[in-house]
Amino acid sequence: MPLEFSASGSDNFEVNAKGVHKGSGLARLAGMLGLNREEVIAVGDNLNDLEMVRWADLGVAVDSAVAAVREAADPITVSNATRGVSPPRGIL
Repeated sequence: MPLEFSASGSDNFEVNAKGVHKGSGLARLAGMLGLNREEVIAVGDNLNDLEMVRWADLGVAVDSAVAAVREAADPITVSNATRGVSPPRGIL
């Protein structure tokens, strides 16, 4: 069985069947919800987010993202340490 390797941090290693990643999961979920790719935004920071950021019509990286995700993203937002794309405190 062909495999894919990824990581969500320096101390984490992920192994999946080829084609199984957040991008394919997001595509499947969008299809289930009746959404086109052009209606999807994805935000990521690490290598396991790369395919998801690439798949979404608007792929966003947080400022603290690894270089590959930053390069694949359309815009780059503030760091996840400063709430990234979260609403201001008290909103939710």
